Amino acid sequence: EFQLLDENQLKVAISPYVMTGFFSIDVMQIQKAVMKNAWVKRVVVKRFWPETVVVKVIEHTAVARWGKKGIVNELGQVFFPASSAQH
Repeated sequence: EFQLLDENQLKVAISPYVMTGFFSIDVMQIQKAVMKNAWVKRVVVKRFWPETVVVKVIEHTAVARWGKKGIVNELGQVFFPASSAQH
């Protein structure tokens, strides 16, 4: 379960890339589309025959603020989500 990511937003980001046939699915494009969300720390995309695509998404865990717009995750990495006001 996600704390800060919206599962529906991720599905919308992925959907254009999975509407093709199994062999034409571009896992790198799916990965790039998901990584555009600043709260995504890591994503792994795998295809399984005959018609399954598994997208595993790991989100950042916010532990501190960094300046006015930055967030520090549990690894000490700073990232900048579109809106950190609520976190």
